[in-house]
Amino acid sequence: MLRKILMFWKVFLFVFVMLGLVGCSSEAVSVKNEKQLSNDLERVEKVESSSPGEVSWGNAPDFTLSQLNRESFTLSSLKGKVIILDFWATWCPPCRKGIPDFIALREKYKEQGLEVVGVLLDQGKRASLESKIEEMGINYVVVLGGREVTQAYGGVRAIPTTFIIDQNGNKVEKYVGLNPKETFENKIKELFAQEVKE
Repeated sequence: MLRKILMFWKVFLFVFVMLGLVGCSSEAVSVKNEKQLSNDLERVEKVESSSPGEVSWGNAPDFTLSQLNRESFTLSSLKGKVIILDFWATWCPPCRKGIPDFIALREKYKEQGLEVVGVLLDQGKRASLESKIEEMGINYVVVLGGREVTQAYGGVRAIPTTFIIDQNGNKVEKYVGLNPKETFENKIKELFAQEVKE
């Protein structure tokens, strides 16, 4: 009897590990249920579009979201910079795999005007999320997002979903799934080169 129970657990653990490995190899993780889109009532989420008379910001929906330290952050405060806007979650293996690339890109191009903003779609306690962010060594702004901001950006259906926003606040690229660092770097260089020509 004990042997059968041990065999059951071995098979169960094997299947569990194999499913985890399959998840790690996927390029994007679908966001299937609304709980994963963070219905955390503590979060303050405000998404705005520029009014016709405003010249200050382009076609990327502006937002004000709460950071983990509860300070608010407004996307348009980065006007004049190239922005990598990454929708992600700590439970998503492809999302976590891309984080070191964003850290490296920000370090390399910060002086030229690159900023990275991570929109975290986790539910969970801030303290737990803060410790995960710290463990990953993230050196850029991370805000808590939810349904309103994902809908404003066209309905984020899979993560990671990453946008490149130019110096004038315009969305210029959208990438769904894990992409090589070079993909982002080439677009960033192109935007910095355009700025020099102007």
